[in-house]
Amino acid sequence: MDSRFSGQVAVVTGAGQGIGLEIAKRLGMEGATVIIGDINTSQGEQSAKTLKEDGIRAEYEYIDVTQKRVVDECFAGILKRHETVDVLVNNAGAASITPLLDMSEEQWRTAIGTMLDGTYFCTQAAAKAMANSERGGAIVNISSKAAKTAKPGRAHYSTAKAGIVQLTRASAVDLACYGIRVNSICPGGVAAGMSTYLLEDKEKLEAWNRHVPLGRLGEASEIAAVVAFLASDEASFVTGANIDVDGGQGALGSADRATA
Repeated sequence: MDSRFSGQVAVVTGAGQGIGLEIAKRLGMEGATVIIGDINTSQGEQSAKTLKEDGIRAEYEYIDVTQKRVVDECFAGILKRHETVDVLVNNAGAASITPLLDMSEEQWRTAIGTMLDGTYFCTQAAAKAMANSERGGAIVNISSKAAKTAKPGRAHYSTAKAGIVQLTRASAVDLACYGIRVNSICPGGVAAGMSTYLLEDKEKLEAWNRHVPLGRLGEASEIAAVVAFLASDEASFVTGANIDVDGGQGALGSADRATA
């Protein structure tokens, strides 16, 4: 594999497992020193150890993305050790399914705090470091297909993910003058994270796949590949974009979806 990120430092939040870990692995395989940012210390440390065993330069960094003070201290520590942050991937998430009338304030604030506030706090902290670098930087935010559609019990999740898409656009406009590019992606069903329940029920999986033109769930590695492209110099004229990575599901009209 090529070394598009040789000599660069990449921070990936929520990278202790799932899609985040796969993103960190991909960036590390392409030469980056990857910072595994996660609130779960044991999981984050184990993931960093696993990547190191694969020959990847990886470190664990505790981060609670809902707390601005903690985020700022985290990035200050990274800068002290490495002097730069070249890539940030805002992947940390919080998921639950609760009807709106039953949703507690805590559930709402956890979703908004982790995904929307967290993306803002980390973007601001990383961008301040990138703005002082001659080569700028790249930020990739992980949104979701849920940013564009609504399903029962996901008002908090969908609202946070939709906010990430608009924050991406606004950040791209504000930060372009510093040579910082900001993009987002909207994954569809992936065999990791919220969609893993489909793997346990053959009928549900088959029904889901009928609603996806490519006929299957995505893989975490496929999400990571798109992130790596957007973070690389190959996407040097791409900023403020939101890319669907959903097997064509978003392109399928509602009428077709109902009969698929």
